Amino acid sequence: MSIPSYNETEFNSRLIAESIQAAYDLHRDRHRNIWQAGERTITVRELRSYVDAVIADSLTDVSNPKPISVLRDAVFADLESICSKFPIVRKTLKRRSVADLNPGEFSKFEWLVEGLIPAEGTTMLVSDPKTGKSWLSLLLGACVASDERFLGRETKHGLAFYLDIEGNDRRTYRRFEAMGRERPRKLEVYYRDDVPTLSNGLLEMLQDAYDDADEKPVLIIIDMYELVADMGERWMNAYDIGNENMNRINRFAERNHLAVLCCHHTKKENPRGNNDVFQSFIGGQSIYGRAQAQLRLVRDRTDKTKRLLCGQGRDYEEDVSLVLRYDKHGAELVGDYDEIRRREYVESLKREPLYRLIVKEMQERDEWKVTSTELCDALEAGYGESIEPVGKSLFNELQKLEQVLRGAGISWRRDKRNHTFRKIKVDIP
Repeated sequence: MSIPSYNETEFNSRLIAESIQAAYDLHRDRHRNIWQAGERTITVRELRSYVDAVIADSLTDVSNPKPISVLRDAVFADLESICSKFPIVRKTLKRRSVADLNPGEFSKFEWLVEGLIPAEGTTMLVSDPKTGKSWLSLLLGACVASDERFLGRETKHGLAFYLDIEGNDRRTYRRFEAMGRERPRKLEVYYRDDVPTLSNGLLEMLQDAYDDADEKPVLIIIDMYELVADMGERWMNAYDIGNENMNRINRFAERNHLAVLCCHHTKKENPRGNNDVFQSFIGGQSIYGRAQAQLRLVRDRTDKTKRLLCGQGRDYEEDVSLVLRYDKHGAELVGDYDEIRRREYVESLKREPLYRLIVKEMQERDEWKVTSTELCDALEAGYGESIEPVGKSLFNELQKLEQVLRGAGISWRRDKRNHTFRKIKVDIP
């Protein structure tokens, strides 16, 4: 059997044209190494991937890799001559200095939820299954639609769409009853039968609904992202698929100046073996990097009613860590994680026998001078706690307690022979 050459088959110009059109339909907005034919644009990398895939499908003897390789190389060799039949337009760089930026040309940055969810763009809410994403999403939609604060933060008021793809009327009704909340008129809910996938026109349907609405929605919740995501073509890897899906959602959100919250699952385990809670998205860096903000809901291993909500994003002044409590009524804010940990640490220091000894001794005096040995002997006699008076053991323990002692109105100073404790005035803010 003779292997057909590129010139002999003559089907390749049609193959290239179809590849250009097909790749254009899927990737309208890529901007690297672009071939442009009229209004159609396609990157060289995508064009070559399509050619490779279509050639493999076009040969009858797919068990023999040699014809595929030879024919592919022949097509690639003449790629430029084929594309030269189309008008090639080179994109030029429009130079612009930051000194020319005009704040009147862009809108002021706003938050949907102050310091947590931007009012424009895509936010990912990610957790393990059955952790409470849907409860939290429903609470967010209800707060936006009811002009209430969400987790103690200022919240933008307006119409909200909740795409509850795994839900139904009965579950939505029961959750509002459990939360003890009224069902707001401005929260609209849609289920599986109402919601197509991205490839079947989800964003087009939402765009029509947005255009037809008298009051424009400020929030769209997609619960769950993976149930509407496009699975892509077989030549696309997971990064490309996630990138394409997020690009489409981001463009929709930015074009309509609204927030899109996508609920998503985490991987079963973190393949990197680190403690970064944001490195465990299904779909990896393409989803993590394209989102305007990322929220990660983590279950507390020691208390099944508690969750840790971690947030970070491009416009965050600093990362957010909130402690939530879940019960049959839904989720409520306990407080800032770092502040709670600080309070717990301070309380643990106040339970230390050394702290209790110093506070007790200072109740009856304004100043207490004591040597290291005397302090350790008093600690062992009163509380049965033994600390080595020499070296750094006692000094390190007192250093840990210094700020807590100041909060109790006691200063500590050490010289060569003595530790001196004095009462001080505490400024109460």
